Amino acid sequence: MTQTLAPGGAKKRSARGLQGQKAAQNEQANPAGGPVEQAPAEAVVPPSPAAQAAQAAAAEAAVAKELEELGDRMTMLGGRATAMRDSVENLRQRQARAGYSLRPDISASLSRMEEYMGKADAAINSRNPEGAKKYLDLAEQETEKLEKFFGR
Repeated sequence: MTQTLAPGGAKKRSARGLQGQKAAQNEQANPAGGPVEQAPAEAVVPPSPAAQAAQAAAAEAAVAKELEELGDRMTMLGGRATAMRDSVENLRQRQARAGYSLRPDISASLSRMEEYMGKADAAINSRNPEGAKKYLDLAEQETEKLEKFFGR
């Protein structure tokens, strides 16, 4: 006669076998048979006021350095932006004399460039390097569009 297994019987034996293997591994790791102890968590000691002040000073120095670099970038980009503004205005005047108007995309790009430059300047003045970087990146994109339009 053959013996038939209940559905899932093999799975249950297999699961019991895995549990037994895990218990055997734990006993090897801890031969005393008790629960495996974990290393105690190290106590967190808050930094001293002097250490906190040093960290704050280092963070402030890093922000100041980043703002200085962003200011330099703003100066360089400002020169390019001014050149593009002058070129767009010159083109606008020439086209107006001929009875034409400036392309709307070029006018919009100039407007966005100027707005982003203003926001970047405000972010630098409020000591916000993340905002300054964001708006300088955006202003640079608009400046590059205008430079491409003028073939520069």
